[in-house]
Amino acid sequence: MSRATVASMKASLPRQVSQILRRCRLIAHPALLVVPLLICANILAQPAVGFNELGANYFKEGRYAEALERFERALQLAPNNPSVQKNIGLTHQALAREAFEHDDTAAALAHLEKAIAIDPKNPAPHVLIGGFQFGVGDLPAARSHLETALRLDPAQQKARVLLGEIHYRNNALAKAKKHWAQVLKEKPDWPGLQDKLDKLVREDSVESGFRDYVSEHFKVRYAKALSEEMRDRVFAILEEAYQEIGKTLGGIYPPHAVHVVLYDGNQFSEATQSKQHVGALFDGKIRAPITNKKGRFLSTATLTSRLRHEYVHVVLRYHVGNKVPWWLNEGLAETLSRDMDQNRLRILRKAYRTGNTFPFAELEANALQRLDSKQLHLAYAQVHVAVNTLWAASGNVKFQVLLQKLRADTSPEDALRQSLGLDYAELARRTIQACQ
Repeated sequence: MSRATVASMKASLPRQVSQILRRCRLIAHPALLVVPLLICANILAQPAVGFNELGANYFKEGRYAEALERFERALQLAPNNPSVQKNIGLTHQALAREAFEHDDTAAALAHLEKAIAIDPKNPAPHVLIGGFQFGVGDLPAARSHLETALRLDPAQQKARVLLGEIHYRNNALAKAKKHWAQVLKEKPDWPGLQDKLDKLVREDSVESGFRDYVSEHFKVRYAKALSEEMRDRVFAILEEAYQEIGKTLGGIYPPHAVHVVLYDGNQFSEATQSKQHVGALFDGKIRAPITNKKGRFLSTATLTSRLRHEYVHVVLRYHVGNKVPWWLNEGLAETLSRDMDQNRLRILRKAYRTGNTFPFAELEANALQRLDSKQLHLAYAQVHVAVNTLWAASGNVKFQVLLQKLRADTSPEDALRQSLGLDYAELARRTIQACQ
């Protein structure tokens, strides 16, 4: 559209319409001068309706801040208009999603609270807040919002799935089962939910009759085979891990009690369906056997190493989420839970001589499901030596920077480069050097 055409269109507009359009900031956008005349008429005859329609146009274009301004003008003119209130709520939700994408959680939550205030019967903001609170581990706050969403609309299946997850993590397995079964009845193809329900049923069968014991930092469910003396020993190990590992990583402490389930050796295999080489695991709860499959209690040293290892995963999940590469997640857990042993160094030396080590880029993704037990043994040796070497050379302060970089969505190798000054090639070289 030429400047002359724009000027001609401006001149031909009635003065009152032109003033309205200037107020709407449309004159500054020549392409929008072709706005339907119906909207212009609405602005003149029913200003609230006109501004609402302009806001809707901006919303469709993804210009949410401008849409919000128009909707708020409409609300000033028609304070009790439910359509305008709903549009403002939807716009705040859209702005919240944008803020979440830019990691501005404070702005996102502020928008969602405004969405709730303007349109309190809309369940969607409660689901979004509940999902966020669930992601950062604030399960009580998440539960409150998700339950509100379901009261407003029982068909909010995402809220029901997340609420089931919260009950599951709180060991309220019957409640979790009820929520997930209801979702699957309505949506049987909900991704991964049937597997979760099957896992829950299996665990519920195994854990029937388990006892519960709660401290400030841990909620432990344990098998009948565990005596009170052994239980107290486990709590001492966990509390020591809480203090020492939290301090070592720069004062990182989960804000809510960590769930721990302790089995005998056979129960652990049955409940987790894990392979024979798995000594313990963290899947939102720390799960560990206290005996071997013959019923003999594990040594204090073995139990301490396994529980500390899994607790490192708890801290990293809380602090960084799922953004920690597998090699760092496992390598740091090994470094902070056990000393380096000569056997691992021998395994790694032999692997380097034969060219059988793994590129660190290939160890970013979870290796547990794609490597056999022999390969995993080597992978654990490699990442333990690598991270142990970095820890000894760099100290915990630079590791704290590394975790902060990962938390900010920096790629693993870039985070390594920016915090410790080396790439994967240099990490491999130093790991080889440490084996000599």
